[in-house]
Amino acid sequence: MRMVRVPAAAPMRRGVGARMASLLLAMLAAAMPMGGPARAGAPTPICKLPGVIERMTAELGGNPYYTRLDPRLILETPLPDPRLVRCTVCADILLYDTARFGDAPLGRCEPRSFTVRALRNGFVLDPSR
Repeated sequence: MRMVRVPAAAPMRRGVGARMASLLLAMLAAAMPMGGPARAGAPTPICKLPGVIERMTAELGGNPYYTRLDPRLILETPLPDPRLVRCTVCADILLYDTARFGDAPLGRCEPRSFTVRALRNGFVLDPSR
């Protein structure tokens, strides 16, 4: 039986493996999402965030069936302190007085203002008097 020598695989040139590894890492990094989907446009104003609207509604009190805040009618005004904004809202209030207004309720907009302070973990709402 005759022994045949099989040539070993050609040794990889120095640096080719490192380049391939860095290329693979670059491709993986490009494919991974970085912080969620991109959104165009400006961030949502503080006064129109759902949590702030809920808190303003709770501060207004009253029956939730008769008092409602329309997010389209909320005005946000920056104050000299960059952490503060003034939120002016239009509270849509329905008045039911069948003797005066008949069967249909009378709707009116009652303006209210709130000062909102942005904190690291949320917001603090202060009703303006």
